[in-house]
This record gives sequence, C-alpha cells and structure tokens, in this order.
Amino acid sequence: MRIRDRGLAILACSTAQQGMTILVGIVLVRLVTKGTFGTYRQLDLVLVSLASLFSLRLSQSLYYFVPRLEQGRRRVLVNQTVLFSLLTALLIAAAMFFGADWIAAFLKNPPLARRLRIFAFYPFVDLILELVPAFMISLDRAVAGGLFSLASVGARMATVVTIFALGYGLQDVVVGVVVSGMVFAIAGVLLMRRASPVAAEPFDKALMWEQIAYTVPLQAAALVGVLNIEFDKLVISGVFDPAVYAVYSVGALEMPVVGLILASVGTAIMPTLVTLAAKGQLRESLAIWNEGTRKCSFVVFPIFALCVVIAPDLMVFLYGAAYVDAAWPFMIFACVLPLRIANYGAMLRAAGRTKPIALNVLVGLASNVVISLALVWIGWGTMLSYLGPSIGTVISQFVIGWHLLRWISRITEVPMRQVMRWRELGWTLLVCVFIGAVVFLLPLSSVWLPVRLAVRVGVYGVLFLGAVFLLKMLTNDEKHLVFAPLHAIRRLAFGRAGAGPQGAGGPVGEPKDHPRGDSL
Repeated sequence: MRIRDRGLAILACSTAQQGMTILVGIVLVRLVTKGTFGTYRQLDLVLVSLASLFSLRLSQSLYYFVPRLEQGRRRVLVNQTVLFSLLTALLIAAAMFFGADWIAAFLKNPPLARRLRIFAFYPFVDLILELVPAFMISLDRAVAGGLFSLASVGARMATVVTIFALGYGLQDVVVGVVVSGMVFAIAGVLLMRRASPVAAEPFDKALMWEQIAYTVPLQAAALVGVLNIEFDKLVISGVFDPAVYAVYSVGALEMPVVGLILASVGTAIMPTLVTLAAKGQLRESLAIWNEGTRKCSFVVFPIFALCVVIAPDLMVFLYGAAYVDAAWPFMIFACVLPLRIANYGAMLRAAGRTKPIALNVLVGLASNVVISLALVWIGWGTMLSYLGPSIGTVISQFVIGWHLLRWISRITEVPMRQVMRWRELGWTLLVCVFIGAVVFLLPLSSVWLPVRLAVRVGVYGVLFLGAVFLLKMLTNDEKHLVFAPLHAIRRLAFGRAGAGPQGAGGPVGEPKDHPRGDSL
C-alpha cells in the first residue's frame, strides 16, 4: 500500500474514533451533572497517568520490529508482547486498586475511590487494544487495524451513553466499559495470532531483550511526556473541585483532528522510515519526513488560526453556556498547534535512537512543572491560577520540539537551518494568520451563534483555498488530494466513466511532479 493510501486509511478511522469521543462528551454534558462528568473524565486521567508510569510502550516497538522480522518470528513477537502487556497492566491495576483512596483524596473527589477499584480491571483491556492496530499497520493492513480500533472505541462509547441514558449511575457505566472492552481484547489477541505463522518456540530470549532495550527509553520518554501533557489537569484537579475540572478538561486540549492527522501521517510513513534508516539512508528518510510535514502544515496552520478566532463560540455551541470558561485553556492550547506539523520523535525511533527522546521530554517536564506551579502560586485566587498550568504545558512542548530537532539535525548531519523547510512553512503560517485576522474582524457579533460559527468557518475555508491556489502553494500531488473527495463522489454518482480524464497531470490527474514513486 502506498504511504498516501495507508495514511488516508488510518486518518479516516482515527477521525471517526475521535469524532465519536467528542460526540459522547457533547451528549454526556447534557445527560449528567458537571460533578459526574468530571469524575468520569478523572477515571481516564488516572489511567493515563498510571499507564505512563508502568507501560513499556510496547505498541510503538511493533512498528520497529514487525517490518524487520521474518514471518516465522512474528508469533514469538506477539506472544512476548502480549505477556509483557499483561504484566504491566497488573502493575497499573494494583496501583489503581490499592491506591484508590489516596488518589481520590488528592483529586478532592472521595466517591471516585469506589469507581477506581472497578476500573482497575480496565488496564488489561486498554494495553491489549493498543497493540492490535500497531501490529496490523506494521503488516501493511492499515484498514483492518483501523476498523478494529473503530469498533472497540464505538462499543465503549455506545456502552457509556446507553447506560447513562437508561438512568443508571457511573459505577454501572464502569462495569459496562470493562466487560465490553474485554470482549474486544480477547478478539484482538486472536486476530494477531491468526496473522502470525506458528513458531517453533513460544519465546525468543534474544528478541525479548532486544525489544526491552528498544522500549525502555521510549517508556522513559512516554512517562515524562504523558506527565508533561497531563500535569496541567493534575494541578487543576488538585486545586479545584470536579465541577471546575469538568469545564477545564473539555477546553484543555489541542484540536483533536490535528492529533489525528499527525498520528496518521506518522504511522503511515514509519515503516518506510525504518526501512530506509536500516539501509543507512537517513537523508532520504528526512526528505519523506519533511514531505509529510509540509502536507500537515496545510491542515494544521489553518486550524490553529481558526481555533483562536472561534474558541468562545465553539465551546458554548458544543457544551453550553455553563462551559464558556473552557474557551480560555482551549485558546492557549491552540498556540501549540504550529508545532504539531511533524512527529519529531519518528525520525529518531526509525533510526533506533530512542534515548534522546527520553532526555528531551525530561527537560520539557522540568520546565512545565516550574512554570505551571509558579503561575498558580502567583495568581492564586485569580484567573491566572486557572490558566497557569495550560501556559506551562504549551511552553514545555516548544522546548521539547526544539531539542528533538537538534537531535534530528545531528543524526542526519543536516544543519538546523535545513532540517525543516523553514521559509516555506513560515510563509504558509503567515497566510493562515492573516486570513484569521480578516475573519475575526467580520461584524457578526449580533448574529445567531450557530450561523456566526458557520459563516466564520465557511469564509475562512473559502479564503484559504483561494489563497493557496492563487499563490500557487500546492503541488499537483496536493491538488489531487484536495479534489480526491469530489472525484470519489463523482465516481459513486456516475460511475468510472464520469470521473474525468486521468493522467492529465493537473488537479484531476495522477500527480506528475512528485520526486518519489511512493508518494505521500
């Protein structure tokens, strides 16, 4: 499968998953109280935080090992990866079960403890479900992996909404989530084993130690990285009550579609980067990585500018007037989006250099802790204490990104001024910000909220598309991607004969000017 097709398949499934997650949040704020919704979000916060302490990030190792192993050793890799996942899940579950009272007291939410003890069974589900899409994508079966993830997430979301809608409580929801998740976890293990030939031995000690050596630095990086990303939420939970955390948590996130695009592109190019790096072709890997970065910028930069413009209206539209203060952390987190045009750790992981990732995120966490706590203390009792943790998180992300770029420059022996297409990216960002300013100045304050949102988004989209075509910012390959949905609709409506000429070299044809055959 071509990188572009693989990426589109991953993106489609990931977008659907994220869409369901957002939709469930929108529904739940209308079904339950702020306190119940805050407690529900805190369950996931605890899981993510503890997983960052004990999980070995085994799913990430599959992207590296599966393309490099011969078929006869895949079953061995699956066996030991599942075993390691269950052992780490046991540690997470123990911490969640026996530490429930302390965690609930720290988060100033005593009723949370009982729910945590039931939710302690979920790590066994969660860590297994992470493995399945990574394994299938590494086998170049991105659609199968994406559909599996989509089904498991859909089942969880449907369980949550249905139980709440029937009038049951959060404890019943937790039980339902655990049970439905176990069904998919068992199915996932069977799916991975079926896709792997039977091995002569169930385990391979040499491969086991090689996998551990690869994942330990990733785990250290993930531990610090997740704590860095979740630190603001831990601070807010420790300072404010669950109702305030409920408001903060819906706004303290980057626009989900950005993470989906970045993850999809990074996952799609990872097998190719690993293959090239294994041959010593690091500069060729960097060229593919930069091409993915360029394409991401045409989506991420416009979203950044638009998020800043529509943040207050968007929060009220999605969650209601009671959640209007969520707009402040949402706008602050939007400021990190220009950094999200690339997966900086992908180049290092492909080259087998995982230690620098751990060191760099440690620097980011240190800066986050110092800045966030200082702002909370300085602004105690004011809006600054509410926004300080999000400001610290955003600054730390830029610190991490800069240091990772320096490491990419070092391993590829490419100067920092050339490691990314700075001038090209800067020009795209400038165009997006200018269009955002124009949209912000539109006199729409008295217009009905849904109409105002639709007009701002629509005008921004039209102006941006007009700008990129007028300024000739797109390659033929990128034009083809822009018009691909229209061609698909035309083919569905009129058949292949009505799809227009192929091979014309323009927007409706297959791209002619891409420098590689395996185009993004």
